[in-house]
Amino acid sequence: MVSTVSCCFSESQQRLIQLEDAAKSAGVGKWSEDAPADHVREVTWNIEEPRKLVDAKHYKPIDGEHPCL
Repeated sequence: MVSTVSCCFSESQQRLIQLEDAAKSAGVGKWSEDAPADHVREVTWNIEEPRKLVDAKHYKPIDGEHPCL
C-alpha cells in the first residue's frame, strides 16, 4: 500500500503515517488477522495483601500510568 502523505503534515506525522501503512501491509497490530479473543489479557484488580505493597513502596505514592506509555 502506498501512502499519499500530504505536505500539510509535520515530519513526525508523516513518519507515523508511514509506520501505520507498514503495519497495515504486514497485517500486524489492529490490522492483524488474529481473532480479538486471542489477545485478551487477564488483569487482577484486587491486591491480595495490600500491606505488603505499601511496605514494598515505602509509603511513597504509586503513579497510575504505565511507564512505557
